Amino acid sequence: MRVYAETSAVLAALFGESEGETVAGILDNAEATLTSMLTLAEVERAFCRLPEVAGPAAAKLAARRPDFLAASADWIVMPVSSEILFRCGHRFPVEPVRTLDAVHLGTIERVQQVVPDVVVVSTDRRVRTNAARLGLTVLPG
Repeated sequence: MRVYAETSAVLAALFGESEGETVAGILDNAEATLTSMLTLAEVERAFCRLPEVAGPAAAKLAARRPDFLAASADWIVMPVSSEILFRCGHRFPVEPVRTLDAVHLGTIERVQQVVPDVVVVSTDRRVRTNAARLGLTVLPG
C-alpha cells in the first residue's frame, strides 16, 4: 500500500496521541510513504514548541525526533509547488478548509495523478472528509 502521510497522523504516531499506534503501524507497513514538504515543516515546528506546550514531558517527546528523521528520510517528499498553491485558492468538496489543510489536499490531488491508488493517512477531520469526497481511501478507518 502506498500512503500519503498528512501531518496530523505523523504527529499522532510520534507523540502517542489517539490512534497513534494504529497510524504508526500503517506507516511502518507501507510500501511507500509520500508526504508534503509542509509535513516536514509542521513536524519540526511541533518539536520546536515542545518546551512551551509539553512541560515535564517535553524531553521524552523530543527524544522521538531522531525516529522521525530516520523514518522520513525514506519518504517521497512533494514540494509545495506553485501548482499546489494555485489549487489552494479554489474550493474543495467540503468547505471551510484552512490554508495548510488546503496545501495537503492540493498535494494529495497531485500525488493521486501519479499514484491513483494512494491511501490518505490523516486524523484531521477536514482533510479526511475532503479526501474521502475526492474518492480516496482514508485511514485509520
